[in-house]
Amino acid sequence: MKKTILSLAIIIYSQMLFAQVTDVISLNGKVSFEQTKSAFPPSKFTRTIPVPGLIDLAEPKIDQYEAYFSGTHEPRYSWYKFTFKVPKSKQNKTAILTALKSRFNTQVILNGIDLGSYMQNNTPIDVDLTDHLVYGKTNTLLLRLGERAWMPKKAATGFDREKYTDIPGIWDDIKITFGGPIRVHRALALPDIAGQQATVKVLLENYAKVLERNTEYSAIEYTLKAHIREKKSGQVVTETKTINDKIQCQIEQQEKVLVFDFKQDIKPWSPADPFLYEAVVEVSADRKFYDDFGNPENLKPADDQSWIGPSDQQAITFGMRDFKSVEKSFQLNGEEIALFGSTLTLNRFFEDRDRGNLPWNREWVEKMMIEIPEAMGWNFFRVSIGLLPEFWYDLADEHGILIQNEYNMWNLRGRPEQYAIEYTDWIWADGNHPSVVIWDALNEQKQEYIGRELIPELRMIDPTRLWDLGFMKAVPGSRLDVFEYHWYPLAHGWWVGDDFIKQTREAFRFGKLNDKVAGLEQMKLANAPVIVNEFAWLWQNRDGLTSGVRTFGNFTANDRTPYKKDYEYYEPDGSQLYESNRDVYEYYVGKEATADQRWAFQAYLQAIETEMIRSTREADGVASFAYLTNNNGHTGDWFINDIKDLIPSQALLSQYHATRPFAAFLDIEDARYVKSPTEQKPGSVFNFNIQVVNDTTVAKTGSVRYELMDVQGAVVAEGIQQVAVQPFWQTLLPVTLTLPEKAGGYLILTTLDDPNSNRMKQVSLRYIQVGDIDKPEYFNYEYQKPEGWPK
Repeated sequence: MKKTILSLAIIIYSQMLFAQVTDVISLNGKVSFEQTKSAFPPSKFTRTIPVPGLIDLAEPKIDQYEAYFSGTHEPRYSWYKFTFKVPKSKQNKTAILTALKSRFNTQVILNGIDLGSYMQNNTPIDVDLTDHLVYGKTNTLLLRLGERAWMPKKAATGFDREKYTDIPGIWDDIKITFGGPIRVHRALALPDIAGQQATVKVLLENYAKVLERNTEYSAIEYTLKAHIREKKSGQVVTETKTINDKIQCQIEQQEKVLVFDFKQDIKPWSPADPFLYEAVVEVSADRKFYDDFGNPENLKPADDQSWIGPSDQQAITFGMRDFKSVEKSFQLNGEEIALFGSTLTLNRFFEDRDRGNLPWNREWVEKMMIEIPEAMGWNFFRVSIGLLPEFWYDLADEHGILIQNEYNMWNLRGRPEQYAIEYTDWIWADGNHPSVVIWDALNEQKQEYIGRELIPELRMIDPTRLWDLGFMKAVPGSRLDVFEYHWYPLAHGWWVGDDFIKQTREAFRFGKLNDKVAGLEQMKLANAPVIVNEFAWLWQNRDGLTSGVRTFGNFTANDRTPYKKDYEYYEPDGSQLYESNRDVYEYYVGKEATADQRWAFQAYLQAIETEMIRSTREADGVASFAYLTNNNGHTGDWFINDIKDLIPSQALLSQYHATRPFAAFLDIEDARYVKSPTEQKPGSVFNFNIQVVNDTTVAKTGSVRYELMDVQGAVVAEGIQQVAVQPFWQTLLPVTLTLPEKAGGYLILTTLDDPNSNRMKQVSLRYIQVGDIDKPEYFNYEYQKPEGWPK
C-alpha cells in the first residue's frame, strides 16, 4: 500500500512541477492583416486573418484572391499584426518567439525594432524578444511575409513543377515562451528497445547578456535534470539524471546527452498500441560563473541576479519503437511489417480553391488522416514534397500511423550551407515523433551534397531512423536503407514520343499477375526493402470529368490561361508539342464517358495495378498517389465532390481490398478495357489462377469463393476453395469454371473469407468476354465502404 501511495505521489509531483514552469502566450487566433506593394508597413490594417493559415483566408478577401490560386498574381508583402500585453511579473524573464512554420522569408518587427528575416519555410523560427517588449502595455508585433519569387537563391525550397502557385502564410502554431536565460532550444528523445534504453539529446541556449569586466560574455553555471515518464499516467519510469556545467552567454549553443535505463519493462510503440512516453527536461540557472582571470584580488560577485532559479522545462513526447531495414524487409520492434497506405501532398492541397481552413480544422484532419485510414486498414502515409503542421504528426503518434517524411525538395533549389541549416533543424524539430520512421531527403532527384555529405552527419544526430535518398544509388560496398520506386506504365510526358505511347499501351494488357510487365522487374534489382509510393497515372479531378494530367489543350476553367507559356506539352512559341491526344481516360473509356464510368475504370485499374505490384512479392510498402492533393491540379486525389465532406471515390474504396494484408487476387487478363480483348469460347472450360498473399506475421487460413456474374449481376457459375498461407508468403489456387453458352460480358469476382477477422471480406474482380460479340455490356461492380467508416 505504501508503494502505491509513493508512486501516486511521484506522478502528481511530476505533473504539478511541470505545470508551474510552463509559461506561454499563444498568438494563434484572428489577427490584423494587410498587403503592400512595397516593403514598408501599411498605414492601416483593413483585414483580419486566422493564424495558422494562408493569406487567402483573410477577410475581406485580398485583392488578387483568384490570381493567387492560378499563380498569376503580382507579388505582394503580407503583413500580420499581433497586439498583446505582457504582465510586469514577466519583466525579468527571457521571451522567445517561436513560429513553427511560416513562408516566405519572414521578417519580425517588434515595437518598431527589426529583429531579422528568416528564410526557412518548413522549420521553426526562433526570435529573442526580451529587450524589446514593454510590460503592462500593448506590444505590437509585425510579421512580414514575402513571396516565393523573392526568396534568395540559397534558400532550400525545392521546386514542385506540378504546382501552379505558392501561397504565403503562417501555417503552423506561433507562440511566445517566457523563462530564464538558459533555454532548451531543442530536445530529441531517441529509443533503443534492444538496449532497454532511451537517449535524450538536449540543445541548450543561453540568451543572457551578462558581461565580464573585459566586456567578454560571461558564462552561467546551470543544472540540467531529466527523467522519463509515461505520457498518459504520468508514472515516472527512470531515475533522474543530472548534469552540472556552465554555458557562455549569447555565443554558445551546447549539446548534452543523457542515457536512461528503464526501471520496468518497456512498452513499445506500434500501430496496434501507440504507447507514448515523455522525457521531462529541466534546467536551472544557478549562478554567474566566477573567473578571476588570474587576479586573486578580483571580488566574486554576489549570487543575487534576478534570473537565478528555474530557467526552462519541457516535456518531450516520444515512443519506444525500433524500425529497421533488414535485408529486403522492414522490421518494427523486431517483427517484419508490410506498409500499406497512400500519400499526403499537403503543399499541393494548399493551392486548392476548396481548401479553406481545413488543414487547421482538427476534426476534419482527424477524420481524413486517422479515421478513414483506420477503416481502410492502413498503417502508413508518405508525406510528399513538403511537411505538415505539428498537430498532424501528433495525431499520427497518438493513433499509430507510420510516416515517410519527405522534405520539400523536388527539382533542386538552394545551396549546401542552407541545406545543412534546414535539414539539421528538421531532424531536431520532427525527430521526437515515433510515427516518423523514414526521413525522405528529396523526391525523384540526385544531389551529391545532400546524399553523400549531409545525411551521414544527420545520421549522427538521429541514428534510429532510415533514410530515403530519392533516386540516388548506394555508394559501392554499401546498401540503401530504402529503395523507393515509382511505376507508371501509362505515363505520357514530354520526354517520350508518340510511338512509345502507342507501344506501351498496346503492351500493357493488364490483369495478369505473373506476366513480366515493363518496369516491375526493377524491384528485383534492389538489395533493400522496396516502397512503391507512386504508380498508376490515373488522376482525375473531383468531378470525375477531367483528368489530372491534361493534354491536347484540355484545360479546365480554373487552369492558368494561357498556360501554354510553360506547360510541358507546349513549345516555347505556344505550339502543341505532340499532335496526338494522350489522355488515358479518352483512350480506354471514350471522350463521352460519364463521371461514373470514369470512376469505375479508375477504381478497377488502380486495384489491378496494386495487385500486380503486390504479386511480385518484391514490394514491402505500397502507397498510392495521392490521398490528398489539389483539385484541378496536375495529379488528383481519392475524394469526390466537395473535399470538406471527404466522400470517397470508388478508387479509394477499391484500395481497401487491394491492400488487405491477407488477400486473394485474380490472375486474368482484362477484356472490358484492353483493346482487342481475348475472347473465351462459349460453353468452354475456363482455367485460371487465384494468387493468395499473406503479408502478416502469422499463418493464415480461409476460403476463397469465386463467382461468374452476367450483365445483370446474376451468378451463373461459382465455386469455393480452402486456402492456407504461411507468414509473408503466397500460394496459387488453380481454378476451373465452365463458361455459359450465352455470349456477352461477364464479371469474375473472388471473395476471401478470413474466419479470424471481422472486417469486410476482401474481393478481387476481372472482366472477361465470352463469344464473338461487338461491344458487350458488363455488370458494374460498386465498392462499398468498409465497417467503421466515419460519418
